Formats: sequence, structure tokens, C-alpha cells
Amino acid sequence: MRRPTALLLLLGLATAPSFAADPPRRILSANLCADRLVLALAEPGTVISVSLFAADPEASTVVDQTAGLILNHGDAEEIAALHPDLAVFGSFAGSAADLVEKLGIPVYRLPVPDDLAGMRSAILTLASRLGVPARGDRLVAEIDRRLASMRRPHGPTRVAITSAGGWTHGRHTIDDEILGALGVDNLASLAGVSGIGNLPLEALIALQPALIVVEGLGLDRPSLRAHSLSHPVLRDAGIRRLEMPMKLWACADAALLDGAQLIADALP
Repeated sequence: MRRPTALLLLLGLATAPSFAADPPRRILSANLCADRLVLALAEPGTVISVSLFAADPEASTVVDQTAGLILNHGDAEEIAALHPDLAVFGSFAGSAADLVEKLGIPVYRLPVPDDLAGMRSAILTLASRLGVPARGDRLVAEIDRRLASMRRPHGPTRVAITSAGGWTHGRHTIDDEILGALGVDNLASLAGVSGIGNLPLEALIALQPALIVVEGLGLDRPSLRAHSLSHPVLRDAGIRRLEMPMKLWACADAALLDGAQLIADALP
């Protein structure tokens, strides 16, 4: 797969539909990734509730913004009792979102993008739905600016990104595009992974990445996968290791750029 250059990423601006209805003034979010984008985009004072996960410092990048907000569990009856004029769910909300919609509450389902163009589109569409399209434009522009400004290695460099469960993201994913924009090769793609797949320890050893990025909830929550990545063979090969907080890599929002900056700074 041909990787888009940083210039093409900057030029590939998405457009968002416009919504004719009055902008919502009582916004509720029932999904962590939606919480983060809603709080980044909505006008101050218009968000009344976010999911309880937004207040979890290990999972959330918006803990400081949850003060004074009602924390919800994503339950339809609970949401209806708060009388929002817009409820934002994730794509896989299922029956709760359907029931809220049947109760006459406007619902928006935030998509899960699989590339940077999809992330831009999701941000711009949500901003338009919230009645703040200019805020969406600014956030997308800032994401593109930050990505284009990051340091690139001088020569061919391989990077592996793996979660505590051994999962990785290969071709046709945001991870792959971000690594390509940083000027490095995604080891998962080189190993033939498309979408989400597994990257065995043997492949890591054989393909010799310059950096292994381990995504997890922190050093105080060890896993067998994280332990295996401390194998002496990897240490003896001089392969660097970066602990990536899961909250920086879990959602398609500006926090991905904080994670990308950690990767760029850790490159040899």
C-alpha cells in the first residue's frame, strides 16, 4: 500500500454536512471517545453529562473537564431523565441508543474511523451537529499542523505498536497512517497484517524494529504480553521500548498526536 505523505495528509481535508436544526444546548455523551470530542468541540456550558469513564484518569484525557458534570452509565432511562436535546453515542451503542431515539431524543452516533481522513470527517461532522463548525475546522487544522511538524528519522526505520494482548494494527488503519506520516515503517504492515491482527514475538525478533511501542494502562498493570516484550533477545538487539498510555492511543482525536509525539521523540 502506498503511504500518503504528510503533504497529502494536509491536503486531504474532509468536509462535513450542515445541520439545519438549532444548535443543542443540553448535550449528553455516553461514550468515552465521544466524551473527549464533545468536550473539545462544544460551546462552554452546553454539555450536561458525560460517561463515567471520562472521570477515570487511566482511560480519559478530559478528567479535568468533568467537574460539575453528571456522569452517566449509558442507560436509556438515566439519559431520558436528564432531558438532553442531543445524546451522543459510540457506533456500537446498540439498544440504548435506539431506545433513547424512540423516546424522541435526538441521537448522534460517533463513527469509528479507520483512517485519518475518516477521523477528520468524524470531527467535522460532530462539530457541525453541535452547531460549532468553526471549532471543528480549527481542531482538524491543529491536528494536521502538529502531525506535519513532528521530527522524522533520517533513514529507514521500523516501528512496532502492540497492545498488552498482543494486538496490533497493520495496513488500512490510523496507526499505519500515523507511522507513515512520521516517516517510519509499520512493522505490522511489513509482516502482512491488514487491519487488526496479532504480531508474534518471533516476527518482532525477525524484523528487528528500532522501536517497540507497548500500549497499556500503565506499569502497575502488568501483562504476559508486556513481560514477553522484555525478552533478553530484544534487549540484546538494542531495540528501544516505549510505554504508550492507552488513553493517548484509544480514540481518534487530538490525543493521538500526543502519542505520535512520544513515538517521534523516542526514535533513534
